[in-house]
Amino acid sequence: MFKIDHDLHNHSGLSLCSADHSFSAKHILDHAAEVGYKMIALTNHTWDGMIPGATPYYQQQGLDHIKKALPLPSHEGIEFLFGCETEYCGGDRLALHPSHYDDFDIIIVPTNHFSGQLGLVCPSELDNANDWMYLQIERLEELLRIDLPYERVGIAHLQWFEADKEHIPSILAHEKRYYNVFKEYANRGAGIELNASAFKYTDPDEREAYEALNPRKKYSQCVSYDKMLWLFSIAKDAGCKFYVGSDSHTSERLDWPEKYLPRIIKDLGLTEKDKFVPCERG
Repeated sequence: MFKIDHDLHNHSGLSLCSADHSFSAKHILDHAAEVGYKMIALTNHTWDGMIPGATPYYQQQGLDHIKKALPLPSHEGIEFLFGCETEYCGGDRLALHPSHYDDFDIIIVPTNHFSGQLGLVCPSELDNANDWMYLQIERLEELLRIDLPYERVGIAHLQWFEADKEHIPSILAHEKRYYNVFKEYANRGAGIELNASAFKYTDPDEREAYEALNPRKKYSQCVSYDKMLWLFSIAKDAGCKFYVGSDSHTSERLDWPEKYLPRIIKDLGLTEKDKFVPCERG
């Protein structure tokens, strides 16, 4: 059985979207020691200053900013990786310059930061869940044009956005297309993230919390577990390897993997052979 013994997607208070700017790498490490994790990663949001086009939000989160977390604290028996979550804007535009790839043990790349980054990673006119579902597969295909160190790359929080019923048959018809692109990520050695935040709202007990979300954020979450299982099953069938990410921004989210990921791990039939472990730099 695939063990939840790692968490490779975490944000400290250095990420401006964190609700707790006192939240630190030490908090993440302390939790890992408490629950027995073997590997964790700090992956704050960043936009490389060598890449033009950063918004004011991202101008404050350059490489020097996230490197304030170094040196990372240590604990016997836990490997603490220094990584980042950068931004992918489509085409050949990744917000991390190739000369800085080797600054990181793991590079988290989202292909679907649509609801919060309209006009930057998503054209402003594509402002609904139907469009986002079609765009997600396009972005997965486009990203493969970039010469990344894929054996240290994680593809973050893939989603089934809450598409309208009339669009669902068309979206499901892209199964072969998804299979082909996941096959290529598998061949290149990238990891596919099991994001606890993404799976949280597939839990019926979280329905009330989902309904309370503002309209735009609501569309970016999925309450259909079966649709999420469909998407990740394709990745599994294509030979992808998976890793766990809490996507924590506060301490209360650190235990989300144990709460919201056992079901998908069981239903996908994941074993230790399906686990993604980033290769060492160099």
